[in-house]
Amino acid sequence: MNKKRNLIAQSMLEFALILPMAFLLLIGFIDIGRAVFYYSTLTNAAREGARAGIVNHGYLVDVSTKADIGKLPCPSVKPTDPTIDSLRCIVYRYAFGLTNTLNPQTDIVPTVTFNDVDPTLFQTVTISVNYCFVPATPGITLLVNQKCNGKPGINLNVQSTMWVEPSGR
Repeated sequence: MNKKRNLIAQSMLEFALILPMAFLLLIGFIDIGRAVFYYSTLTNAAREGARAGIVNHGYLVDVSTKADIGKLPCPSVKPTDPTIDSLRCIVYRYAFGLTNTLNPQTDIVPTVTFNDVDPTLFQTVTISVNYCFVPATPGITLLVNQKCNGKPGINLNVQSTMWVEPSGR
């Protein structure tokens, strides 16, 4: 009887020692999954923004003249009139689950380059998106030792570049 109690006590002690480590591992795996999901979402949003730019050159004109900043804040649904939309807003709407923490003015940066031979033609459109991922697992930011936006976090940076079909502005 005494031996059985000792085995139960030993099992309870081992469980109490292992439980915090197992819990941290579980939360860490969930955080890794969140980071991969956010990175994938940002990559898709940047790609969709670049695609919208090569399809509708009006967006590229807005980026080159900085008129896209005047079209902020972004509406939550796609407007029926494309002249009131911008590449920043397209990327913002495609960033599912991140729109509460993503700032279209500072975190989404569209750029265009012009053709070397004919400077009236667009050559490429590039969409860069920066996002500060804050993990829920305690201690990960200490291990990574990064700061973004002045607070501990992990910078997720994505970029999509597409070639523009040669046509006039």
